[in-house]
Amino acid sequence: MLRHSLLPYAESCTSSSPILELIIKWINNCRTHHPECRQLQKKENWWPTRVIDIGNEGDGKWKLVSLPAKPQPPPSYMTLSYTWGSKDNFRLLKKNLYSFQNGLPIADLPRTFQDASSVAWSFSVKFLWIDALCIIQDCSEDWSRESAAMRLVYTNALCNLAAVASTDPYGGLFRSRNTEDLQPSIVRAALDKSTPPKDYYAVDSDYTNCELLDKELLKRGWVFQERLLSPRVLYFGDKTLAAEERPTLSIAREWEELVKIYTDYKLTEAGDRLHAIEGVADLFREVFHDTYAFGLWKTELTRQLSYYVRSPRKEVPSHYVAPSWSWASLQSPVKFEDSSWWSDITEHVSVLDLNPTEGTLTLRGPIFIAKIDKESRYNLVTSNARLNAEIYPDRVGKQVNMPDLITLLPLISYWRSRGLGLDCLVLEPILVTVATNYRRIAYIKFEQGQDLAFFGMTVLADGSTKIGKVAPSVISLM
Repeated sequence: MLRHSLLPYAESCTSSSPILELIIKWINNCRTHHPECRQLQKKENWWPTRVIDIGNEGDGKWKLVSLPAKPQPPPSYMTLSYTWGSKDNFRLLKKNLYSFQNGLPIADLPRTFQDASSVAWSFSVKFLWIDALCIIQDCSEDWSRESAAMRLVYTNALCNLAAVASTDPYGGLFRSRNTEDLQPSIVRAALDKSTPPKDYYAVDSDYTNCELLDKELLKRGWVFQERLLSPRVLYFGDKTLAAEERPTLSIAREWEELVKIYTDYKLTEAGDRLHAIEGVADLFREVFHDTYAFGLWKTELTRQLSYYVRSPRKEVPSHYVAPSWSWASLQSPVKFEDSSWWSDITEHVSVLDLNPTEGTLTLRGPIFIAKIDKESRYNLVTSNARLNAEIYPDRVGKQVNMPDLITLLPLISYWRSRGLGLDCLVLEPILVTVATNYRRIAYIKFEQGQDLAFFGMTVLADGSTKIGKVAPSVISLM
């Protein structure tokens, strides 16, 4: 949700002085009164390897600069999020590094970069960080080094500018618009009994969200990281401008909501799926002091294994990205159940070992064998019963190609309004290795009491549950 819509200044152009003055007022208020927006800027006197020196308005030139001696305190800089587009874009290469360092006319920059300079000048800021101009694009060593520092680049910036309305660097930040579409209503009301009524501007927040958040730029995975890491973001849309502050991080489970949003974003390369979220993971690691591996957190691992795919995609990475138990191994949006409505949650597996280097996860839990009815998504067959279940294959075609006998690993059980539920992983033995090695191929839900009897499930006095019939096994997920 965007927290500040820059209204009621319904000017005919988003580059007008009243709008820029309002932006300046908001940023300065945030810097003065919101220390939580600065809490993760802990790298004292940190400065990017390179920045764009745009000088003062009217100088007419920009140049790429590196500061070997870190300034104390470092001057403010802004970052830019934008869509690269399909054109042969203006970018830093080995062959033009010298000319960029020597200086070039600002008028030759793509329009979005020029407009970003105008916003920076409004804040008396002389430096910008733009990925295309600050990372040598045809040098893999430079790209690897600089991308690893993305978290620091964005958390230490004064503000991130998001060119939401443009599909390439030449579209610009600013727009002309019909002000009649933007006039807010005035409502006179008292917020509580102790205060007298006063006039308030009533703005449709859904309009702002749809006008900005549905744009292509904000559906890209790298921009997800940029948006979350930046202490402040200014969104430049077709009709509106909006501002957002860094959300306050509360508990590690908030990661699930981020993963749901993030996996629906677009990434150019399958291998970017983990890389593009590393900066956010670093931020969570610093806050929660937890072990992170392939998109999941150790203290919440059983819960975070309970993701599922509603609309699996056919795309399979051409190279290894993540182990099968990680959502990052898939190219599909993933979901988690809303556990806020659950009670008496019982975990039926325990984590014995997590190897972040090799991607091996060792668990201890009960194993059950059943046969899938390939004519129905919702039926499993055992030696003496037919079970109703919801099966969510991780990939298209996996249900059809599942073996006759599938391995079920119960993860968690819980109570909700419809009664008791049980969620399980569907596993496939990796036959070329030892017998206890498996890969994940699907997720399955049981909600009927008679079906839960198959697992020998009993309810204890405190509302928790216990699975019987079989002794726990030690298995490794690859």
